[in-house]
Formats: sequence, structure tokens, C-alpha cells
Amino acid sequence: MAMELLAEISEADFGARQDRLVEYSIRKAARAVLFDQDHRVALLALQKPGLHKVPGGILRPGETAEHGLKREVMESTGFAIKIGEPLGAVIEYRDAYRKMQISYCYIAHTMGKSKGSHFTKEDVDQGAKLVWMPLDEAIHTISREKPPIPEGKYIVRRELILLKRAKEMKYR
Repeated sequence: MAMELLAEISEADFGARQDRLVEYSIRKAARAVLFDQDHRVALLALQKPGLHKVPGGILRPGETAEHGLKREVMESTGFAIKIGEPLGAVIEYRDAYRKMQISYCYIAHTMGKSKGSHFTKEDVDQGAKLVWMPLDEAIHTISREKPPIPEGKYIVRRELILLKRAKEMKYR
């Protein structure tokens, strides 16, 4: 799947030294900066770790990024979507979990009415709630977050890269 690489995020980005080699298992995901008919962006607000994420999630074995994105967005927002331009890919090297996560990211637009969110157990446990806001507000909201969970710093960095890229593309 050829897609522009937007960023590689590792512990070094957060001030940690990386003096050892780590063998990673690979995990692939698909994510969307999702716009509604009012040009607002969807974010999944997770109350317990105190952070926001764009819709998306882990791909199933053999699943394409586009198919997985449609499935994940339907689960978290209840909306069917039209996938637009690719934003690019973000690779995260999560040493603590020995995982390399590749996120394939797109701009997408809602179609029709929501059939209601069907959050995963993990999302429910984290107090997930779907919120909509203007793109600039989404960037501002996430830029202030400092979640206490280890993977939170990766999520915040990744989401800011995606939202800022969507903003750049919108005004080209």
C-alpha cells in the first residue's frame, strides 16, 4: 500500500535514549479525519485517560485499509463514510509494547445519518464519547492534552500530525 510517510514516532521524540535494538511485532491501523455536513471533525473523547482520538482502529488480518476504516468508523460513529484523499501514513515504534504500529490515514466525509455508535468494551471502560468540533478547535484541544497513560504521548503526537495535515490539504 503506497502512501506518503508523514512521520515516524519513537521514544527518542520524547527525550528517551534508544541504545538497544528492539524486535517489533507489526500492527496495522486505519484512521480518518472525518468531516460531517457542517464541516466539523469527529473525535472520540476518552474520559479516563483524558485524550481525544480521530476515528479508526486496528485492521483485521487480510483487511484493506479502506475496508477496515469503513468498519471502524461505523463502529465508533455509526456513520457510513466516503473516503477521500489519503493524508499519509504514520509509524509508531512503541518500545514498551514491542509494537510497530503503521496507521494509514485518510480524509473522509459522513454519508447519511448515524446508526449510533457501537463502542468496544475498551472504549466503554475509558468513558468514550463521540464529539464534533471545528478542525482548528480539534487541533487546539489535542495540543493541550497530557494523558497519563504511556501510549498517550504517541496518540497525541499522531493525531496532531493528522489534523494539521488535513488543515494543510484543506487550504491548498
